[in-house]
Amino acid sequence: GPDAGRYRKFLGNLAKLCAFRVVGFTATPFRGDGVWLTSGEDPLFTGIAATIPVQELLDSNHLAPLIRPMDAIATRIDTAGIKTTSGDYNLAELAERVEAYLPAAAAEAVQLAAGRRKWIAFTSTVANAEHLVTLLQSHGVATALVCGETPAAERAESIADFRAGRLRCLVTVLALATGFDVPDVDCILWLRPTQSPVLYVQGAGRGMRIADGKTDCLWLDFSDTTERLGPVDAIKGRKK
Repeated sequence: GPDAGRYRKFLGNLAKLCAFRVVGFTATPFRGDGVWLTSGEDPLFTGIAATIPVQELLDSNHLAPLIRPMDAIATRIDTAGIKTTSGDYNLAELAERVEAYLPAAAAEAVQLAAGRRKWIAFTSTVANAEHLVTLLQSHGVATALVCGETPAAERAESIADFRAGRLRCLVTVLALATGFDVPDVDCILWLRPTQSPVLYVQGAGRGMRIADGKTDCLWLDFSDTTERLGPVDAIKGRKK
């Protein structure tokens, strides 16, 4: 991905100045297409030195488990016929398909997550996200959009409001990396069908932080991503 390219450029420039070894820490030691970061020609890393399984972190209470609702989710985004581009669903086709399911998913989420305090919803595109914000607001859920295009000041204000409980839901497109630290997220709305184990694990991970009073995180997958890719603790990379 683009991050790997930037890391490689940085390390290449650094190598001109000094000798060094590189150690990385990651929850996803594979690329978006599932290939190990240690695989292929001239890989960024030469091997995996140590692995801590997710189950070990759950057992030691360093992570909060994801749980699925007792009732089956009725709204299921059908990805049949959507072409694959660069290893994942074609974004334009996916966004158009997801759009049709948003009203039903929003209505169902309001019912299933009624007892949850802090939700994050992941969508395919900014247009999907904007539509979902409107839908959730119409159901009385205090919701804001936070994505890469959101102005920095507005983004910071929304995250602060979410952290303080003035907002109940943030809708986003990618994994909310910059300036986001809200461990007590207790519900994830997954409206972003994907073939990428990286997107899946990063999204799920937003609900797995531990916090006082938090025992688990409700995982509402409105697609078949969970069935296809399996539990996050079972995700593995593959050779090139």
